[in-house]
Amino acid sequence: MESLIMRIHEIYNDEKILNNLNVKNEITDKLEKLFDISTPEANLLGFFIAKSIDNSEGVAIKQYCNNLTTKKYLEIIAFIISLENQKIVTTKPNELHIFDNQKTVLDPNVKVEAYVLKKLLKEDKLEEKIKIDELKDEIEILNVLIKPIAELEQSEVSFTMLAKELQGLINRLPKTSLTYRILSRYSFEEQFLFLYLVYSILQPYYSPTEIFNNYISITAKETKKYLKFLYKIINRELPIIKDNIIIIDNEYTDLSSLDINLKINDFILARLFAQKNHLFLSNTLEFKEYQLKEKIVFNEKIERNIKIIKQTIVDGITKKVLIHGESGTGKTTVAYHLSTLTGKKLISVNYKDFLPYANKNHSFLLNKVFDVFTSVELIENEKFILFFDDIERFLFPGSNFLSNKITYEFIEYLKNFSGILIVTTKELEKLPLHLKNQFDVILKMEFPNKTTIQKILQHNIQDISLDEIKKLSEYPLTYYQVNNLVSYYKNFKYFPLELIIDGIF
Repeated sequence: MESLIMRIHEIYNDEKILNNLNVKNEITDKLEKLFDISTPEANLLGFFIAKSIDNSEGVAIKQYCNNLTTKKYLEIIAFIISLENQKIVTTKPNELHIFDNQKTVLDPNVKVEAYVLKKLLKEDKLEEKIKIDELKDEIEILNVLIKPIAELEQSEVSFTMLAKELQGLINRLPKTSLTYRILSRYSFEEQFLFLYLVYSILQPYYSPTEIFNNYISITAKETKKYLKFLYKIINRELPIIKDNIIIIDNEYTDLSSLDINLKINDFILARLFAQKNHLFLSNTLEFKEYQLKEKIVFNEKIERNIKIIKQTIVDGITKKVLIHGESGTGKTTVAYHLSTLTGKKLISVNYKDFLPYANKNHSFLLNKVFDVFTSVELIENEKFILFFDDIERFLFPGSNFLSNKITYEFIEYLKNFSGILIVTTKELEKLPLHLKNQFDVILKMEFPNKTTIQKILQHNIQDISLDEIKKLSEYPLTYYQVNNLVSYYKNFKYFPLELIIDGIF
């Protein structure tokens, strides 16, 4: 990192840089990737860092901005402030800047501290997490931007009028907002396509296949021309899983404007604005922080085993866990519970995405799952749990030949997989021995016994009597039914117990 700072000093320690901030050099790309900023912003940051090395007290920004308009000067200040707001660094009040929040008075002593600029270069500080309040602001911004598109859909405005209105709205966005920073990378046509896609996923009557065709009909533009815009957006924003997002005309490469059938993953587009650090997510891999509403209680022996498994995962002893049992024994709940207990977020694999590929690309998609999971851990710099729920749905999609092939490939992936894996199955006998041997722990689940049912009811229903608890625990229930029983009792507690019981069967 020291050599990088010194190289920045050599390249950027020249005020001529300010005359043309659009020119790239060998360091520009590095800064752009580190901070996700544009070329002019990268050059400006490099210049301030270089100057801060010469002056350990910091850089007085105004000194280098005398020839700029007030508007441009404010944009520079906003950019520096935005770096602080991203939590790339944490600073005390006024350490990074002295600035009137109303932007009515410019203080000539606006200053960027030298050590703050140097800390910006520490890659381990790049933890761009969006606060809930900031996320709410972004959603409000999006709602404002897509409102004119809704009016166009209802034929209340022309496309020309819409374009003019949208351009005005985008230009007035706060320059530090995530929405502006994403949109500002694109031409207006690309911005409109992007906003239309986001607008479309919010409309329940649109399926992913319709979105692009509707867009083309509204803009009356050539399909091929706008298709490249979508590719550009996908390539820039979602490079890891772009192949899984778009399916064009059943994977034909020779496209015409007549036979293009474009499918876009709704979930991806929604998350694009919501959580910038999690752009790798798709319907195949779902990033889950599961909060169980009710208090978790299992049979005593199982609870002891769960505590042991939790500790061995935390200690790095256990990496692969297989949970088996009949439907309703709580297998999936245990997986989420272990995620909570160990403090590790869960990435769940959606078996439904494997079904269309069962005869062609099943192997490709399975490989993608493990590759993307590894990439996620590298990007986030933390350990996650990869979760396959009901593994038999992945391994046995069709013929015996195909099942044997997929099972063999899955075993090979497990041999080379160093992450944490949880797999559930209700058909343990179907799994071959050499697959079961890949797991460090095999946990057998059972239906809740009377004592467990009583504990669950007692923990989760405040005003239930002991007599009612005893009566209800006499019924042989699955965990799913017990949870339903809790909900039914809370909602219909004045009904006879027999009616409540009938409701869960």
